[in-house]
Amino acid sequence: MQLVEEFLRALGAEGPYQRFWGQLVRWLANVETKTRKTPGSVVMRLDRQYTRVGSSVRIVARVRDERARTPRTANVSATVGPADGRGSVETVPLSYRPGSELFEADFTPKRQGRFVVSVLAADSQGALIAGEGDGSARQLPLVVAPRSAETERLARNDALLQQIADRSGGRFVRLSALPDLVDRLIERGKVLAGPAPQVTIHRLYNFVVLFAAFAVLITAEWLLRRNWQLH
Repeated sequence: MQLVEEFLRALGAEGPYQRFWGQLVRWLANVETKTRKTPGSVVMRLDRQYTRVGSSVRIVARVRDERARTPRTANVSATVGPADGRGSVETVPLSYRPGSELFEADFTPKRQGRFVVSVLAADSQGALIAGEGDGSARQLPLVVAPRSAETERLARNDALLQQIADRSGGRFVRLSALPDLVDRLIERGKVLAGPAPQVTIHRLYNFVVLFAAFAVLITAEWLLRRNWQLH
C-alpha cells in the first residue's frame, strides 16, 4: 500500500487514505454547518439609569433569532420590578421601529425606589426567542428618585422672597425696579466709604533743603575719606 501511495504521489495524485480522510472531514464540517443553530439573543439598554418619578425612560432592545436576523413581528416586552424582588412587576410592550432594527418604548415610573429592568422576546406563535431565564439577556438597574417639587414650579415666588427679606432685614423689590435699586446701592456704597482721601504732592526734585543736605553729606564723605586716606 505504501508503494501505491508513493507511486500516486510521484504522479501528482492523492493517495486513497488522504482522499478518504479529507472527504470525511469536509463532509462532517458541512453537515455541522448546516445543522448548527445559533440561539436567539436580546441586548437591552436604557437612555438613563437614574430618573425621577414622572420622568420617562426610553428602553431600547435589539433582538436576534436563531438565524441572526431581527424578527420584526416578534412580541418584545420589558419587565420592571423591584430590585429586592418584593412588590409588583410592571410590563412595558416594546414596538419595532422600522429602519433601525430596534424595539423601543418609553417607561414612566410612578413610584420611587430601586428597580431591575429585563426584556423578553417571543415570536408570533409565542415561542421564546430570548430573554429572561435563558441567560442571553442581562438585567439593568434603574434608580427612581422622588419627584422634585422645586422643578414643578418655575415661576418666581414673590411671597416667599418677601418673607425671606423681612426675616433677614433686607428689602424685596420687583424686577422692574432693578435700575433704581442699583443706583441706591452705588450711593450707599459711597456713603459707607466716607470722604475721599486728600492727596498731597511733594516735589522732591525741587526741594532746596533736601539738596543742601545731600551736598553736605557728599562733602563730609569726601573729607573723611581724604583724612583717613581711603581710596
